[in-house]
Amino acid sequence: MEIKNIKDTLLIQINILSEKVANLTKDNESLNEKVANLTKEHERGEHEKAEHEKAKENQNCFGLETQVELESGRIIQMSELKTGDRVLSNIRNGIAEYSEVCLIAHIGQLRLTTTHYVFDENLSIILAKDLRPGETKILVSNDNNKLVSVFVDDVTIELHDKYIRFHTRAESVIADGVLCSCYDQCPPSQTLMDLVFLPIRLWTYFIPTK
Repeated sequence: MEIKNIKDTLLIQINILSEKVANLTKDNESLNEKVANLTKEHERGEHEKAEHEKAKENQNCFGLETQVELESGRIIQMSELKTGDRVLSNIRNGIAEYSEVCLIAHIGQLRLTTTHYVFDENLSIILAKDLRPGETKILVSNDNNKLVSVFVDDVTIELHDKYIRFHTRAESVIADGVLCSCYDQCPPSQTLMDLVFLPIRLWTYFIPTK
């Protein structure tokens, strides 16, 4: 009789332990599911962060849809540019000047990024982000093939993931009708940067890039 009672007690304890093990298994499965969900959220967050950082890195060039004029008079988007193309780079005394594209630094998608330079009415370069509507005057080309100073009337900030960066031998280009520098994220001196990039222009002159 005593042995039977012990056996019954052990069976009860075993059932209790089995129930606890089952509950622990369920808790463990639930925990694993939560960990998996947190891992997915973390990976998604890291991916979005990486995409955002990539987009920020790309914000130092021209938009691919920005238009330039070739020496032939044809208007093309910057996405169509090739090294060797001669593009409208300046207008002096009513005479259009064309400069050869000697280097396309990178392509990715007037849109102008915030750290790119444009020329103001005094032919000084100014960051796009520093343009002030109604205050800043920039140089644009008119129908008479002359550069005229006009007030900036609006500034908006957009985020794009496709872009292009290139250099002409004059290190300037008229993009969407606006006289722009080919430089970005650099000291605000066109002359200084011309000297810095002189070796590259010489190199691409003797060894043209493709």
